[in-house]
Amino acid sequence: MVGNNAVHPGQIDLEDGRDIALKLFHVLNFITDEMISKPKELDLLYADVVPEETQQHIKERDGQ
Repeated sequence: MVGNNAVHPGQIDLEDGRDIALKLFHVLNFITDEMISKPKELDLLYADVVPEETQQHIKERDGQ
């Protein structure tokens, strides 16, 4: 595991090169998209489609 080994002291491999770095950035972008960007986009779509009153009822129902 390149990424896992790179975070442990004494195990950094400076010979990994550009290809590994680019793949790790791709993984980071994928995680960011899934965990931050997509949920925010869904929230915006939800806010545009569901009336405010209905949103409030759902929040009350869910205990928020």
